[in-house]
Amino acid sequence: NHEVLPKYQPFLNMWRCYAQRHGYVFIQDTEEYELRRHFRAWNWLRWVAAANHLRHYDYLLVVDPDQMIPPQCWNVSLVDVMIPEGSQAHVFVKDVAPKRTLNNGVVILRNSHRGRFFLDLLLEKISWVHTFEHDQGAFDETMLELLGTEVAASRAEGDHPLGTAYDSWCSPNLFPTASGHHNVALYSLCWWGESQRLAGEFGQRTSEVVHFVDPRVADVNHVVGFQELSQPALLYHFAGRGKNWEAILEAFGGTEDMLRDCFQVWDYVDSVASNKTCVMGNRGVQDCPPPLAVC
Repeated sequence: NHEVLPKYQPFLNMWRCYAQRHGYVFIQDTEEYELRRHFRAWNWLRWVAAANHLRHYDYLLVVDPDQMIPPQCWNVSLVDVMIPEGSQAHVFVKDVAPKRTLNNGVVILRNSHRGRFFLDLLLEKISWVHTFEHDQGAFDETMLELLGTEVAASRAEGDHPLGTAYDSWCSPNLFPTASGHHNVALYSLCWWGESQRLAGEFGQRTSEVVHFVDPRVADVNHVVGFQELSQPALLYHFAGRGKNWEAILEAFGGTEDMLRDCFQVWDYVDSVASNKTCVMGNRGVQDCPPPLAVC
């Protein structure tokens, strides 16, 4: 979004420096034609961009600008953490336990038939109107569709123990009620049940198509909430509206000027890492502040 690009720029610079440190190709795609053609929110831009770029690389890491890898963890490769050695999965995302909602701010896609299939399923929903949080609800539903497809294929071979495929049982709660309100809690309750039926319990998923990263080992997408930065994580995500960009910058400990120069950034993170240990995981299951049932 060209209107907010100046506000995002320091954090885009941060991601660029992190990418260069680990030998990744950094892509910042601002082509907005598809969004304007469909009259859709900017949230969809990353998935349109992913469809344009995935075929050129073995994997694509899709991230948001409102995120921060703490300085002491910059020597850790996010990609290596999310893709275990020898993994044959096609989609990589943080796992969530009940009371927490799925978040699509950090996702890795493999350039494979199944990786592209997931992306195609997701982008089909760009024409769906009023799904909650724009692409987030569509992403959650696409994840269940992919898991359901995997189960159905495995059952056809007679070797899958988990039951029938997914038949869009949660989808009614993607959309607003007659009064115009979204009930994300009802959708989440359905999502937890269906994801467990299709792929096993939190932390013990059985899918070979989707690799769910256990946040107790490495929290690769810690959505900052009422506990702020008190929980250790490999990546903090300041999701939602009304974020304080200056506070994110302050939490990292740098300045806008410093972030324009990757050499300065690398010197800074190395200095922090020499005195502070990178702790990537946390207990993963957290209670929500009352009266919330889902957070």
